[in-house]
Amino acid sequence: MITAVIILSPQRKDFHKFLVRSIGWQYPIIRELILVVLDTRDISYLEDVFSTLKNKAIRIRIIYESKEKTLAYCRNIGAKNALEKYIAFLDDDVILDKEWGRNLASILKNGFKIVFGALELPQLYKKFINERRKLIYTFASLFNKKIICKRSKKISKIVIFKPLTDIDYLLCTRGLWGANLIIEKETLKKLGYFDEQLGYRKRALIGGEDSDIIIKAYKKGINVCFAENVIAYHFVDTSKLTLKYAIKKYSTIPYISSYYNIRHRISIFNYLFLIFMIIKDDRLSLIEKIDFIAIVGGSILYFIARGLKI
Repeated sequence: MITAVIILSPQRKDFHKFLVRSIGWQYPIIRELILVVLDTRDISYLEDVFSTLKNKAIRIRIIYESKEKTLAYCRNIGAKNALEKYIAFLDDDVILDKEWGRNLASILKNGFKIVFGALELPQLYKKFINERRKLIYTFASLFNKKIICKRSKKISKIVIFKPLTDIDYLLCTRGLWGANLIIEKETLKKLGYFDEQLGYRKRALIGGEDSDIIIKAYKKGINVCFAENVIAYHFVDTSKLTLKYAIKKYSTIPYISSYYNIRHRISIFNYLFLIFMIIKDDRLSLIEKIDFIAIVGGSILYFIARGLKI
């Protein structure tokens, strides 16, 4: 039913055993595991968990790639080699909840083609990071549900997004992250796979390949949903839970936004109107307004600096 595709980076080696073991908990929902290994050919540390997966009849394929390749490129390689109907793209610093597969299967039976699962900080992990870092993670991952819900419909634990305008396209990408993303293989093929100009790579913080897929899906009338009970526990590097990293990451967002502007022909006036909507929305807290205005305002300044036509 599902092929799990995971890009393994040597820096996160300590998490890999736990992740691969949690893949085994999902059988028979996950029937194939494709690992795209970067910058090394030594994955002997996974041999014992591989044997557990093989005993459950989960097929394992290993693909080796250069560390210079983008995340989008590596995910495409995994997707093109996948044999199952659905593909789960997972980051290599997550662990799947034991009910992940069962909850996901019930959602896929309803015909959804693109499902974003929830990301949560593990309870034990929270004890080792301070409150300020937990706050940064929460704002970066979850705060935008209030805005998204303007163009969504919630059924049980599933939020279905139905954007109608270019502004909705921009709003309905916030809070949806590719670390726990499930796509029907045929649908991904129709969307042209991930844009290989995007996606994290060595020494670069430029992401956006997941948001790009969302926008392409919206424009083709394909429903995107968020499933709050399809949970992956995110052991995010604590160095990323700092204000310095958040600012560094946010500084790339204007570049990504301008890329969307050109590729998807989203007018800069939509960004200006978006600021007006954010300011007058009484449901948003001050920190939420500041966050969104910083992103949108930065995008507008970037357009002007690049001399794009307004």
